[in-house]
Amino acid sequence: MLLITFSLTLFSQTPKKVAVFNPEGSIMNDIKHIVREEVSNAIVNTPNYSVVERSMIEKVLEETKFQMGGLVDDSQISELGRMMGADYVCYGSISMLGSNYYVSLKMVDVITARVIMQRTGTTQEGLNDLVAVTENLAYQLVNITGRETPRPAERTVAKTPGIPGSKMVALVGVRPEPNDPVAKTITDHISNKLSQKYSVTVANSTISGTVRTICRNAVENHQAGYVLLITLSYSGRTFAYEAELFDTETERRVFPNVDKKLSRRDYSEQQLAEEIWRVYESALMRN
Repeated sequence: MLLITFSLTLFSQTPKKVAVFNPEGSIMNDIKHIVREEVSNAIVNTPNYSVVERSMIEKVLEETKFQMGGLVDDSQISELGRMMGADYVCYGSISMLGSNYYVSLKMVDVITARVIMQRTGTTQEGLNDLVAVTENLAYQLVNITGRETPRPAERTVAKTPGIPGSKMVALVGVRPEPNDPVAKTITDHISNKLSQKYSVTVANSTISGTVRTICRNAVENHQAGYVLLITLSYSGRTFAYEAELFDTETERRVFPNVDKKLSRRDYSEQQLAEEIWRVYESALMRN
């Protein structure tokens, strides 16, 4: 009887509801629609997940007169998700990176207003592999196991035997514009700090792809043991950054994404660089 009860409980789990928002960015609405639908499709096809009806999302957005745009507070997103009856909200952005598309997706917990998962990816063939890249990112967000999806960026990447990533080499990259003046201030500051312990390489082109791709490229091209990846945006009033640290040996994040927004009134570019450095300092400089 106990076994039967346990089985019934297992198979009667209430699916977690996810509200999928349109991605932000200066991209045609038809392309945004493709991204949203592919994310929704991946979530719907994942056990124990369901998607909030589009009509409910539009109703709440209309009632609250809420407009996605610019830098959005995650607490606002979580509040909207709560009003929609969702457990999580999935939102993100899409932008051009040369002739390709850079896609960023986040999953926000409605209760804690915390980003519990974020994944980014870049197409290699423009629109031709946008669906595959988006689908792959979406499945990663809901932590699918045992299901492989196309990973175009990894097809030509193979780990070179005999060239392990050195734990004393660090690769630093800022995206989407690694040669931007603010990005250079950040990389110069972090490189100077890291050089007390590591041999440092600064990426002069955009670092993109899945975690595995980033780690393997870092090993093959730079023999790096760690990758410090900063995603930066700024406006007249605000700095926003996401900081990630990858261990190339395990091909995993050392810590979850750190995602912050800072007022430019209170932070100079040099102070921003120091703020970002403090994210990495404890993980990389301890004895």
